[in-house]
Amino acid sequence: MKYLNTFESYNGEAEMDEGLFSFIGTLFSNPKKKRELDKLAEELFRTRVEIGKLKLEGDPIEELEAELADKSNDFTTSSTYDSKESTHDVKIELLETKEEEIVERMDEIGEENEKLAKYVSKVKLESRMRSTEALMRVADTEVKKVLNKLRQKDQQSIKKADKELIQMKESQMFEAEETYKDYPAAAKANAKKAIDWKEKHGRDEVKGGTAVGWQRAHQLAKGEALSRDVVSRMAQFNRHRKNSGIAPEHKDEPWKDNGHIAWLIWGGDEGVDWAMKKMDQIKKEEANESTKTMKHVKLFEQFVNEGNWAKMMSGVKKNSETGPWSIIAVEGNKVVGQEIDIKTKEMIPASYEALKKEYPKAKLHIEDATGSVVWNESTVNEAKGKDLIKVQKLDWTDHTRLIKWLSTEMNKKVNLEVTKTGGYTIDPSNLDDEEVEALMSYLKSQRYLV
Repeated sequence: MKYLNTFESYNGEAEMDEGLFSFIGTLFSNPKKKRELDKLAEELFRTRVEIGKLKLEGDPIEELEAELADKSNDFTTSSTYDSKESTHDVKIELLETKEEEIVERMDEIGEENEKLAKYVSKVKLESRMRSTEALMRVADTEVKKVLNKLRQKDQQSIKKADKELIQMKESQMFEAEETYKDYPAAAKANAKKAIDWKEKHGRDEVKGGTAVGWQRAHQLAKGEALSRDVVSRMAQFNRHRKNSGIAPEHKDEPWKDNGHIAWLIWGGDEGVDWAMKKMDQIKKEEANESTKTMKHVKLFEQFVNEGNWAKMMSGVKKNSETGPWSIIAVEGNKVVGQEIDIKTKEMIPASYEALKKEYPKAKLHIEDATGSVVWNESTVNEAKGKDLIKVQKLDWTDHTRLIKWLSTEMNKKVNLEVTKTGGYTIDPSNLDDEEVEALMSYLKSQRYLV
């Protein structure tokens, strides 16, 4: 209960997303791994407290200040104690070895994917902060000051990790990022070979590869889809190709060659070669898409500044903020053509022009994703027929009052044009019938009409 209260107090200011905890649950492909991680976190906490209490019997200030000076936000194990073979020192050495084993097992859980690795890193930091708080209760004044600074450092690192996890959650929810899983079977086999060696011989013999690299190996071995960022990292790993071979001294035990292991877990020759070709393809497609987007943006800017286009886009914006949209061409009561799945507003004018060119006699209208009509040609044609509204000459107070009303009630859709006689005209063509009625009602109530 003490831990929960402490955790909540440190994260209250950050106002953690309520859905973060459910998101964390989705990071584990096997729920048992979550329970295992929780047990390891508790074991790490107790081990660090034991180490800390033994070291408090000596003078740990110098070692603690060195840890405080470390600029990294990541978890690091306790410093290796300068053993003098006393019973006291042997206990510390054994506990530090145990701590390293716990951390290694936690890191292995995080190897499944990058999001899980970030969460594991946060859990390790929480265990360290809890152990620091426990030691503060038994330390003397000078040591307590240093421990408190370490606690504050971990607190900030945990907050940062929480924010990064929330960003990952939001990215997963709202970004439909394209992924790729057409890498060759040989890349999967290379990654699986390395994983099998590690499971068989253990990390004492299979020492190659970083935590991120092993995450990649598990992704490849399972045939998971890879993001653009991951494919890019695989392609960049080509710089390590020179270390990919097996050194002569490891010919009979290739799993002991760190460079060879690191190469295999990133897919080996086949995986890296695929990633390099895939990145060339991706960049080419992105360049083409960028050119298309710029073309649509230019057309949009060109058309939207013209009278009818400005009115059309104003109608679309008023009635639907998000797409996709469809443009329908109708002759009589029959649909003769359509442009569907228009994802951005910028693409509407170009699509409209193309459809109008193909069906010059048709009447076109725009529908939103629900099928509701958000603009049609008849609206423009009717607007063209609306007469200008004439307003009499106003003094400064009434002029200001009218400008303010138009700005707030009509959302700046209309402007006052000064006439030669000093009066004004208002063009209602951008307004629908209800808005025209509201405008006329206001002008009459204020006695502004000519």
